[in-house]
Amino acid sequence: MNVKRDIGSSFTSGRPSGPSSVKKGKTCARQEARDHKAPTQRVNCDNFSPDDLDDEHLGALPKELLGTIFSYVGISRATSVSAGIEHCLALTSDGTFVGWGDNNDNQSEFPGGPPTDIKAVAAGGFFSSVLKRDGTVIAFGRYFSDGTHSVPEGLAEVKAIASGDCHSLALRDDGEVVGWGDNVHGQATVPPGIGKARAVAAGGHHSLAVTRDGDVVAWGCNHNGQTEVPGGLRNVVSVAAGFSHSLAVRDDGSVECWGQSSVPSGLGPAKAVAAGEFHSLALLEDGTVAAWGKDCSGETAVPPGLCGVKMIDAGRGFSIALKEDGSVIAWGYDDDDEEEIWGADDDDDASEEETIDMSFLPTIVPLELR
Repeated sequence: MNVKRDIGSSFTSGRPSGPSSVKKGKTCARQEARDHKAPTQRVNCDNFSPDDLDDEHLGALPKELLGTIFSYVGISRATSVSAGIEHCLALTSDGTFVGWGDNNDNQSEFPGGPPTDIKAVAAGGFFSSVLKRDGTVIAFGRYFSDGTHSVPEGLAEVKAIASGDCHSLALRDDGEVVGWGDNVHGQATVPPGIGKARAVAAGGHHSLAVTRDGDVVAWGCNHNGQTEVPGGLRNVVSVAAGFSHSLAVRDDGSVECWGQSSVPSGLGPAKAVAAGEFHSLALLEDGTVAAWGKDCSGETAVPPGLCGVKMIDAGRGFSIALKEDGSVIAWGYDDDDEEEIWGADDDDDASEEETIDMSFLPTIVPLELR
């Protein structure tokens, strides 16, 4: 049985029957399906306490608890976070890697056990990348349906990384940008003439770079104008790339957006931005978070009272924030379709109600790291 979850995209369980759009017979992992088993047990909401959230119940959290667990569950000592399609990564103060959420392609679990010399993490579609303190990069999970996820041979002296749906970018110490992975839209082919960059971002099928002069260079898929950088955009300090839109923050805190999105009126000065599949976040100067865009799963419903935030990121239908105290808060994936769905046999002569396994949800932050 195939299961379809309506969370703001056309993503459907089951392998696509059409021809691959990726060159040389490879299929981008983003196009492939997910089937999740139904839980056999549910948590009683009456007299709820944090003790109810043990490993046995992580896969059976009812919708009523999803907004409540934010008060109890979180990562402490975290220094950075990254959101993928359906998984999250965090780096703790001692350099330890933590991953949770969907792990069907081993994108949330470091192969052979994580090292403790990690400098940065970047969650992609169904893969993850880590930057080690020695300037080398390791990737695991998959970019393509054949399981490949190879980092370019000899890549070193890297200071920042970014992961898109099926491709990756690395920013080297000398400002050079290197791309690899799915390249059907040219998103992994860095255009000549960028010079020395100071920031990069990888989206669905496009890429962004901020030059040393504060200009923005964009390349890759442009179906929704996401690579059409607005004229006169200058003095940019950071960028973010979603599935069909792009964001930039100027040095005065103003935010620019292009593609299939726009900046809401009255948005205060921002320190950083993040782009999910179809929604956006801004980290404001006062440490609060603003959210806008498509809200199918509660991804733009910022938890009331959230403040003291120092880092944000956004995935498909969910958002994540790292607070100054090292705790992590996540929200989204809490609409009715995520709790109970309908599945039908391929011959359409039978249907049954099925409860989705919620253990893969990236909004359920690991308990052992409270």
